[in-house]
Amino acid sequence: MMKESRNDNDKNDTNRSPLEDIVYSEVEPGIITREMIEAAYLEEGYKGEESRLHRIEPVVYDRIASLRLDFKNILRIDHLWMLPNLTKLSLNCNKIETIEHLDMLVNLKELDLSFNYIERIENLEKLVNLEVLSLFSNLIVKIENLDNLEKLVILSIGNNLISSPEGIERFRFLPNLKVLNLEGNPLAQESEFSLSDYIAAILPKLKYYEYVAIGDEQRESARRRFYRELREIETNEEMELQARSQKLREEENAKRLSVSFVEHLNEHQLYESLWNGDEDGRILMMIGEAANDLAEEYGNDIFELTQEIYKLGLEKYDERQREIDKFHQSIEQGHLEIQQMGHKILEDFSKYKDTLFEEAISCHRIIEARLMRGDDAENEEVIKQRDTLDRITTQFDDTVNNVWQQLMSQELQLHEATEPNIILQSMTENCLCRSTSSYGPHITAPPNIRVFKIQPGHTYSFFNG
Repeated sequence: MMKESRNDNDKNDTNRSPLEDIVYSEVEPGIITREMIEAAYLEEGYKGEESRLHRIEPVVYDRIASLRLDFKNILRIDHLWMLPNLTKLSLNCNKIETIEHLDMLVNLKELDLSFNYIERIENLEKLVNLEVLSLFSNLIVKIENLDNLEKLVILSIGNNLISSPEGIERFRFLPNLKVLNLEGNPLAQESEFSLSDYIAAILPKLKYYEYVAIGDEQRESARRRFYRELREIETNEEMELQARSQKLREEENAKRLSVSFVEHLNEHQLYESLWNGDEDGRILMMIGEAANDLAEEYGNDIFELTQEIYKLGLEKYDERQREIDKFHQSIEQGHLEIQQMGHKILEDFSKYKDTLFEEAISCHRIIEARLMRGDDAENEEVIKQRDTLDRITTQFDDTVNNVWQQLMSQELQLHEATEPNIILQSMTENCLCRSTSSYGPHITAPPNIRVFKIQPGHTYSFFNG
């Protein structure tokens, strides 16, 4: 848990100067540099031989998962794009004024920006994996731009300049938020407004406020106290969820129209586009009602035509999607069948191996018994058993090689047969596939593409499991 110890709300330079005098001394404010990142990485808390080895190894930026840049007098964030796999970043106790250049840190889970000069919450939308965020003791005046952080569990915005509850209700869209701190803000000091009760009332999934558990009794009492506010928030939330759902449907429909090549044909868009910027058409319409009637009639004819194209496009798109689905189902079924065939071959081989090994063990026992009785190694029976062992060894090696060749040849056959079809489907989005017959799935293709047919008794892609 990130420590938060400042109790005052005054953010002026007078209150900040003692810390600056002690920590920064003569260091000038600057930006995060490559050298600073490397130095912080090398200063990680290793000890003894581990520390020596850590320092002599080259710095591999992709491997850096945690970075502490506290008390570095940093003014601007930069160069963190070099650390794509960073999961934990600490930038507290600096002079950062703007949250920026964090878009590439999509794997970040913990971010500490406490004790800085940040005035606005922004540029965090891409950090979709963020679980812990501390903006404690900054200059933030408004809660905003946190809706996308759906994995957020712990959020601290205490000791800022937030004076309005506006934006707290947006935390209802953060399903995993369990811990919240807003104490130390002007809003929390209002005598006629209980911030803790307000939060307990409107955030039903929140478990801790200011690191103190919210009890059921407190929550129920708070809900009664802020009943009107809660009803309004729930109504607005329902309307927003409906609007989001509608927008999602529209986007999906627009995408469907686009891939069907009939976008802008579902209504009068095409006809209306013919008039855009058409000066002659505008003058023509000035003739009078007859021109308007003619334009309307012409528009209706165009609409009927575009509707036919629109419906045909959707129909062909649905037909193409069904064919593609069948194609993939056929491929999956083929992989499953050949995998099962591969298992069957290996099961048969395992049984054969057990039989062969039993025969080999029997030969070894006979040889061992003969030698223990004092028989010579050139004894006729011993020689006979050794010849049998040599035969078993050769037979086993041949069988292993044969099984390997079967599996690999069928793997290659499957790859050569399906790859052209997959490429063709990707290029044209119009592959045809047919359902299985008694001999297995058939995947049809144009004459210049090899036709693939799964045959019983053959093994394909055992290694795809």
